[in-house]
Amino acid sequence: MKDIEVSIIELADRLSLALSVHAVAGSSLSAINRTDRALAAEDIIVPVLKVLYDWTALQNPNIQNPWTEGFDLIDHDAKIAVQVTLDKSVKAKIRDSLAGFASSRPSADYRQLYFLVLRTGMVLKRKTFADIAVPDGIDFLPPKHVIEIKDLVARTGAVKDYDSLEAMVEELEKAVGLTRARDRYNIDAIAVANDLVVTLSAGFRPRSGEGYDRGAWREAAGLLEDYQRAGSVARLRGEANAASRKFVDHAELAIEHVRLFTERGSHNVNDFSNAITAWAGVRDAQWELAGFDEQATIAVAEKPAPPRGLFATLRKWFQS
Repeated sequence: MKDIEVSIIELADRLSLALSVHAVAGSSLSAINRTDRALAAEDIIVPVLKVLYDWTALQNPNIQNPWTEGFDLIDHDAKIAVQVTLDKSVKAKIRDSLAGFASSRPSADYRQLYFLVLRTGMVLKRKTFADIAVPDGIDFLPPKHVIEIKDLVARTGAVKDYDSLEAMVEELEKAVGLTRARDRYNIDAIAVANDLVVTLSAGFRPRSGEGYDRGAWREAAGLLEDYQRAGSVARLRGEANAASRKFVDHAELAIEHVRLFTERGSHNVNDFSNAITAWAGVRDAQWELAGFDEQATIAVAEKPAPPRGLFATLRKWFQS
């Protein structure tokens, strides 16, 4: 639970940064009559509001009808609309938009118009909006219907679907031009993966008077769970993500075959062959994975050598 809480805090920070970058860029470009960033704000913000406010049917009607008056986005299921603005004159924008929304809304069922103010470096005093004349049939309460960047960030903690929240933040970062290193990997996870391979190899080493180590696969399974819980795993993209999936798949297969090999008494040559082949696969997969270490230019883990004397040991068994 604590790891999730930390991850949500990180996502909140990233969301705040991405929205702030977008707001600053939009207002700066608007000052030199570049309105493309402001117009893009409408599309960029749709996935954000869908996740944070659960307005799942939110869309930009301006794509079909660029002359929609008083609002930029609309949700026909929730019967709400949203006006997105980068303007400094927020009060005037609210007043004009309410009047426009009253005449252009699809029906009287659409009573709520929200105002998303994408501005930084200013503090909105909502009480100054209390004297705005609200058209009949429209619900407008400044504390509820005026949204700032800080309000969006504050809602991250209430989102129940962490994966959706993470995906939304990542898409927003790409949309506003922020880039993150997604092809690097965490050295701790690399170390866990290497330990798994080495631990699993213990299943092939006979212990004096005890036979083969039947607990090696259980310990390796625990290490696989540790690996999968590593926070950096979820952030992998591209080739690094493919290498991670390959390692997990090979690890699961190798653990199962080593389990069969040791629990059946190690007398079946096919069990041994399957186990050693699967182990070699996870060893190679871990070696590829180590190439994505973020702290070194070369792979940090030693490539584990195949267990020694296995075939000689088996030959003695089957000859006796």
